[in-house]
Amino acid sequence: MKWGGSWVMPSSDQIIELVNNCTYTWTSINGVWCGHFTGPSGSTIILPGAGYRFLGDLYHDSSRGYYSCSGYYWSSTQHPVVPEYTYGVYLDLGYADLKGFSPECGRSVRPVLSATNNFTNPITCSNVSDQAIYSIYGIKVADSTGNMNNLNPGIYIVNGKKKIIK
Repeated sequence: MKWGGSWVMPSSDQIIELVNNCTYTWTSINGVWCGHFTGPSGSTIILPGAGYRFLGDLYHDSSRGYYSCSGYYWSSTQHPVVPEYTYGVYLDLGYADLKGFSPECGRSVRPVLSATNNFTNPITCSNVSDQAIYSIYGIKVADSTGNMNNLNPGIYIVNGKKKIIK
């Protein structure tokens, strides 16, 4: 909801498609352990091993290293047998799968663009204040908006809002 526009939570069907149809590797990017998925078209998505929160404590985040780090991401699909659970993707070293998660544990969110997405009015970035810029994967790509001219075309996050560079 905060991202607005055509961003939505992925469904369990989309997670199953990701797990079943993509090549999966566990890799480190800028010191953060991540699940790296490559689809049949060559497109990729990276899901950092952000761990999860329970009773205010962080567990299994990337700072714990190669073997004890994992990622947990919500979907929009309710579990059919245990209705208080919601499906999501679990990933770690060499493994990614659909799992049911209980609501009291904080999981990460990786929104996707809905199939009806339409960027007819791209946002220009020329008058944005000087702030850090992040890829849609949450990786810092520039220290300030003064460096935006050096970025490849794509979607970036500045001050919590998506910006499009053509």
